Amino acid sequence: MLEKKGNFWQELIQSFNPNFYCSIVQQSFGRTFRYIILLALFVAIALSVKPTVDFKIQMFGATRWAQGNLPQILSGITVITIEKGQVFCSAQQPFVKRLDIQKDKVTFIIDTTGQITSMDGYDLGLLLTKNKLILKSTESEGVAKIQEYDLSKVAYFKLQAGEKAKGEIVNIAFNKEKTYQLTYRKLAKLLKIFQWAAFPIILISLFSYYTFTRIAQLFIFSPLSLLVGKFTKSGINYPKILNIGAYALTPPTLLAVLFIIIKAGPPAFWLLYMFIYVFFLIAAILKCKKSLIIEGELTK
Repeated sequence: MLEKKGNFWQELIQSFNPNFYCSIVQQSFGRTFRYIILLALFVAIALSVKPTVDFKIQMFGATRWAQGNLPQILSGITVITIEKGQVFCSAQQPFVKRLDIQKDKVTFIIDTTGQITSMDGYDLGLLLTKNKLILKSTESEGVAKIQEYDLSKVAYFKLQAGEKAKGEIVNIAFNKEKTYQLTYRKLAKLLKIFQWAAFPIILISLFSYYTFTRIAQLFIFSPLSLLVGKFTKSGINYPKILNIGAYALTPPTLLAVLFIIIKAGPPAFWLLYMFIYVFFLIAAILKCKKSLIIEGELTK
């Protein structure tokens, strides 16, 4: 007799047991597809938690940073205007402001006079020239990265220091008709919205990715599954092979999730992934072959 099929959690756990595959080998592909979707959702939830927490911590740090540093950065600057790609600034230039942000020394420079034209000699920061915005950052390997942005396509932009008495940080305008006031209260509210939106955005992105990749892997690996079926002389037909292959993806997928969470794993993990998949595939096909022979339902 075939084993009774359980709910998703039971199937998830039982996918590590080759005997379990005898209970799903003859089920409809619709049920198998439902399992793939639930597996992708489970993986997406598991992998969404840490990035969401990290993002919220970063947003909290950004709020604290803005409250402590923006007034310092904007002090000495009354107005910055970009009109038809040309920068105008009321501050005495070159305007140079250095800040210690965490362990980094970040420099903000405004110079439309042409005295400073690059970020050479500065670790991190930005330079606003007459017609360019230059950003200097450090990549994970410690290599400096320079990015230049041509401002010629900017029709109009205006940034003005806000009034402290009103709790304003800056006033921003993208045209001459409308000005937006960014206050500390609005900034905190905006960052809170970002925090709440982070989890569903990350979850949907990961869910879409893992749904697509699991289905793609199932059909990409299906020739391998058929080859294993022929090698073992199982006589199991293609629909049954697909069912087995879908559930056999579970053990290597969960191992991959674990390695992602703990940020560890072998350098050529895909080889280990394939080995685990093939191991469960062969073990399941052999078990199903024996079961189907007993049931008298093996495809001739």
